[in-house]
Amino acid sequence: MLGKVADFYEKEVENATDRPKSLIEPLMIVFLAGIEGTIVTSIMVPMFEIFQHVE
Repeated sequence: MLGKVADFYEKEVENATDRPKSLIEPLMIVFLAGIEGTIVTSIMVPMFEIFQHVE
């Protein structure tokens, strides 16, 4: 009987944690893409400014 109760609550906890994970995952992807875009932009902008001064 205790095994059945443990299985039930294990499934409940699994379902309860799956929902927030499915919501957080896309937000983390967007957040990390923003950070990466900032880094790439901070590298590329000075390069373009140097290229404009060279010509």
